[in-house]
Order: sequence, then C-alpha cells, then structure tokens
Amino acid sequence: HSAVHELAQQILRLYSFNDMQKKIYYNVAPISGGRPNGVVAGEAHGQFCVAGMPTNADFGLVEENLRSMPEQVTVEGCTVDVSWHTLFPAMERTENSGRLYGCVAEAAEQLGLSPVEISDPCATDAAWISSFGVPAVDALSAMEVGIHTMEEHVSISSIQQRTALAALTIHTVCRDFKK
Repeated sequence: HSAVHELAQQILRLYSFNDMQKKIYYNVAPISGGRPNGVVAGEAHGQFCVAGMPTNADFGLVEENLRSMPEQVTVEGCTVDVSWHTLFPAMERTENSGRLYGCVAEAAEQLGLSPVEISDPCATDAAWISSFGVPAVDALSAMEVGIHTMEEHVSISSIQQRTALAALTIHTVCRDFKK
C-alpha cells in the first residue's frame, strides 16, 4: 500500500481540476514521502497552491474539489487527508477601486507614463484590503524582475519613478476623494 503511489494519483486528480477557461490553476510542490529504496512508503505529503482566483465566488468550487479528494482513494489501504487555508482572497474590481485607479492613472499620465488597467488574479496584499471593502489598487511599488524565482530582485532603476508615482497618487487621492 504505497502512500507515494496514492499521492501520485491525487496529484494527477488535483491537476485535472485546472480550469483554463476561468484561469484557475492548481500546482503541487513540494512533495515528499517514502524511505530508502526497497521500503514501501507508509506516508507521503504534498503541498499545493491554487492560483488565479478571478472572483471570491470561485472559492466554493475549489473547496468542493478539495473536499472530494479523500473520497477518491485509488490505492487500497491508503487514506487521504486534505486541509487548506486562504493565503489571498480574489481582488475584485469595485466602483471605488475604479475611482482609485483613476487617480493612479492621472498621476501616471502627469509623469509621462502610459497607465493600463488590467485584471490579473494573482496573489497580492492589496487583495486583503480590498476584501474588507477598502478601495485598493496594486503595483505601485518598485518593479520586480524574475518574481517568485531564485533570480527575483527589484529593478533599482524603477525605484525613483515608482516613488514619484506613489507620492503623486497620494496627492491626487487626497484631492479627489474629498469630493
């Protein structure tokens, strides 16, 4: 009854939940299990991440998928335990976050930048603020290079420009949100 074999089956099942149309992606890493060669693995572990939650309503589907996994054991004699927690809620656009983006866009244009509003369901600290109904935008910090890789670093040349953008945005917000 190899737990590593069962984990492999569960990993394949988890990847089958990927929803390319909604852009919801499951990923498993790191994984571990077993002992030295020749010993059947009595336990195995995997950590996973679900990325790309476009709306908070999508969490229900993800939870349903995860709850189904312990009921679908493939290797006789194995059990599956799945637990999860939310690292970041989805950052949904609201009327007030749209107003706030307008302030950012105005500040960017005054600095000669060409702002582009996008919706990208990636993890961001601004999503937590937004989930409490506070208007929020993301990406006012220095530009990163190679994010979430071993080569991740900050683009030094972007610090001055992004600091100016943040400062001018604060000025614009203070002016516009008083209205």
